[in-house]
Amino acid sequence: MKRNWLKKAAALVLSTAMILSLAACGKTEGGSAADGTTKAGGSEKTTAAEKDTEAANSNEGISEDSPYANMGFDFSEHRDMVFYALSDRPADMDKVLDKLNREYLEPWLNVTLSIEFLPWGIASDKYPLLLSGSDPIDMIYTASWMGYTGYANNGAFIELTPEMLQEYLVYSYDDQPEISWTQASVAGKIYGICRTLSECNTYNIIVARQDLLDEAGFTEPIDSFKDLEDAMLAVRELKKDDSGFFCISQRSKDELAYLWYQENGMARLSGDWVYFPNGSEELPDPEDIQFLYETDVWHDYCAEMVKLAAAGCWSENAINDTSDSQLLFESGRTAFMSWNNTVASAGANMEAAGVGAYQLYDVTPDAKAQPGSYADGMISIPISAPDPERSLLVIDCLKSFTDCTWLLCGGIEGEHYVLTEDGYRTEGPKAADYSWGCWNWCIQRNDEPQVYYEDERQYTFDNATSAKIYNPKTAAFVFDTNPVADEISVLDATVKEYSASFTLGMYGDDFETMYQEFMAAIDASYVDVVKEEILRQYREYMENYK
Repeated sequence: MKRNWLKKAAALVLSTAMILSLAACGKTEGGSAADGTTKAGGSEKTTAAEKDTEAANSNEGISEDSPYANMGFDFSEHRDMVFYALSDRPADMDKVLDKLNREYLEPWLNVTLSIEFLPWGIASDKYPLLLSGSDPIDMIYTASWMGYTGYANNGAFIELTPEMLQEYLVYSYDDQPEISWTQASVAGKIYGICRTLSECNTYNIIVARQDLLDEAGFTEPIDSFKDLEDAMLAVRELKKDDSGFFCISQRSKDELAYLWYQENGMARLSGDWVYFPNGSEELPDPEDIQFLYETDVWHDYCAEMVKLAAAGCWSENAINDTSDSQLLFESGRTAFMSWNNTVASAGANMEAAGVGAYQLYDVTPDAKAQPGSYADGMISIPISAPDPERSLLVIDCLKSFTDCTWLLCGGIEGEHYVLTEDGYRTEGPKAADYSWGCWNWCIQRNDEPQVYYEDERQYTFDNATSAKIYNPKTAAFVFDTNPVADEISVLDATVKEYSASFTLGMYGDDFETMYQEFMAAIDASYVDVVKEEILRQYREYMENYK
């Protein structure tokens, strides 16, 4: 959904032998689970011949109609389990959890689940502290874009062996796309379970305060980055006497960057290693792979940020600001917000609150849209988890059974969302207390009901992306960072030291001088060593590409 702390999303391609051995494990085709509760896909767990017969028939702690009964699992001990998620806590989370526990997890798995939330403003600081602490955590949200590979390499997550995945992902394993195991692998090992939804979550559009644009007399279409800059400057001039109002928050210090990258035809090979295919799906030459911060595109972007910062388009204290950019827009404190389809709900919420009128714009109409990695939303089991096997069964349940998945994704049917006769979903009377997809990106499925909007503006993102999807042949490449882990740590530290000040335009007239200093610091931070290793792995990928 929203926010991006794009870290080095790196891992090694899972061996074909592992994938095949997992895929060949015994499952039979089926339909529904116990009590007519529907589940994703069509596979059912077959009790393994080697399981002890007495254990298989012992269902102490669970109901007789549990879909996990008679499988040889030990449910005799009740488990209170905790899952850590990212986002603000929905108002009706306790109500949804009560239903989930009472109707599903307690009778089916003898588990009571609680969910703790890390708000976006503090998540980047608190997340590593949680994983390094001693408090038991049973499950945690993770993703390729928030340092999953690094945490896995540092021993924060339990390795999920092929045997564990086959045995405990009872219903969901067969529904997992094969490429998702590749995208979740780190040096040939798996430490997280991906969602089964792949969407264009890295394609950005903008939501704008149309009422302010009209008041400022800006009537031009916004279909280029230059148009967006002109629109922001027009609004800034209109609101020049409002010291608490800004054009945009520059969330994560680079909110505008992805629009710039889209317009310049950039694609990511892995993390900050990029190339410029301009919509081509073909494999790039190794010589075309560059470190993002050394590209002319990034230099020119930062130069533009100097101009916008000088005009007061964002707060001078933005580098220390942890405010939620969506809340800033919805409350009328900013005029623009750039992100994926999240901006549509931000506009609707702002307008519903009576703050102003909104419009959505595809700023880069000629850019291609690449579906995101399945690893953009995952669940990992921290090393502190007391019962990893039960954690896996809970994950399986949440991902597999439609009643459970939709409950966590959208809340209570009839209250938070409503399904139409045609299978579309609309907002329910209490949608504001638990909006669909507000935190649960790790269990999203590709068969979730599509939303129906009466407001045609809400289809802007789908209309913008659906006709220009492309699938580059680099999509399955993952970078095993282990051989150069120390060098990457040094390089990352250098980037962290300098990059935010550049993307916020803070260096002003000293921009070029500081940029040369940054380039020298990168050169001294083993960038050549890291580049040599990623290109070595990429050449192997090219040779083995089918």
